Amino acid sequence: MKVLLVQPDRRRQAPDAETLARSLLPSYPLHLLAAILRRKGHEVLVLDPPLAHALSGAGASSDPNAGLTRLLQGESWDAAGLAIYSPLRREALELARAIKRANRRTRVIVGGPHPTRLWKTLLSAHPREIDYACLGAAEVSLPALLEALATEQTVSRIKGLALPAGDLGVRPTSRPVLSAPLANLPPVRYDRLLERLPGGKIPRAYTLTGRGCSNWCNFCSKLWKKPLARPVGQVMDEVRYLVRECGTRELVLYDDALGMKKDHALEILRGIQSLGLDLSLQAVTRFDLVDEQLLAAFKDAGGRDLFIGLETGSARLRKRMNKHLPDRVICEAVELIRGARLRLAVYLMFGYPNETREDIEATRRILEKIAPEQTLSAVFDIKPGDMMIEWGIFAGLLSEKSWDDLDRPLINYQSQAELALSAGAALLFDERFTREVIAPEHDGADKVLGWSESQAKEAKALAQEKLQWK
Repeated sequence: MKVLLVQPDRRRQAPDAETLARSLLPSYPLHLLAAILRRKGHEVLVLDPPLAHALSGAGASSDPNAGLTRLLQGESWDAAGLAIYSPLRREALELARAIKRANRRTRVIVGGPHPTRLWKTLLSAHPREIDYACLGAAEVSLPALLEALATEQTVSRIKGLALPAGDLGVRPTSRPVLSAPLANLPPVRYDRLLERLPGGKIPRAYTLTGRGCSNWCNFCSKLWKKPLARPVGQVMDEVRYLVRECGTRELVLYDDALGMKKDHALEILRGIQSLGLDLSLQAVTRFDLVDEQLLAAFKDAGGRDLFIGLETGSARLRKRMNKHLPDRVICEAVELIRGARLRLAVYLMFGYPNETREDIEATRRILEKIAPEQTLSAVFDIKPGDMMIEWGIFAGLLSEKSWDDLDRPLINYQSQAELALSAGAALLFDERFTREVIAPEHDGADKVLGWSESQAKEAKALAQEKLQWK
């Protein structure tokens, strides 16, 4: 079958497509799916943000939908897979409509965290746009679905799907598939992407050494119940390919947290060092995993930057998040990071339930102490798969239909006024505490909410007034 895999994105500002290509990361999950499907004999193209913006002819403003429109005008597809993350569900549905307008016979299949938890309301509300939903690991269910469609076999026995059921509405074939055989997955390849990108290179990319997290923070999706490690040889193969074939010079290890399995992480870092590549390395980890041995191996492998979730400077609020991280652990980790001469970016969250002005002040104080190079601030968003959605539905504060409101990208427990204050605080902190951009792919709260420049300015002024910042 001829298959198009699409990662939705929002409009972006950039002078040209090459600038966007340098700042946007290729969609690793979709390129992994493409490798799996090609192994099964399917013809696959991945339309992720770098390619979508390149095809749109990016100017002062680039609309990725324009890239899809150009692609649909020149080619037809048997199936299209869309990865849906809740804040981008409007954009995903717009793409689904465009695909169906171009050819009603193209089967539209959705996957990702959003449809895995909210498949019933999603498929019920959009029967004309969506044919099937993959629940959980699409690496397992999508190849089986395409095989059944290609051979005109029944799909009802395939695990991990949701589909229309006539007068019965929509139904799942099983529970979500929450474990993929990482050791049996093929290496990711970007050859088709390279053919179409300006300059024929991927200067910045990422790979994964594992999947899942051992922590149980209640703001985070827990679709993957336990951390799984990828074989070291797989990771090394991808790293060699990215540097030698794709021209990658900046590589991110975008695990949930590098070092959860320390021996595995050390083996990978030493393996990267042994390759002798011209490579700047970045990694996502946790403050409680930082130690001298891990940092030394990271530095020797070309490590330069670490991204770590702080979320808030308030120890009280971190406990409410089920993130049991004492200030002492944070400060000790930062001392080690600075001693290794590494740069630091911290993730922050504003608008968590019961956050007070004192909590925000605690965040300001700890940032002044640890002085990160960049803050990556976001507004609290209830993600399908986290504990907060279940609590909200149980308490009657939310319903699954809350996500049918496409005019509200973020769903949480806030009023519009409270949302504006939280977003303003996020923008204010990024403006105040970012000294150097080391994660260019970070979208500020205004971009996530789709705000205009004037709306962002008003929100920052509101936050400055409420926080009494000079």
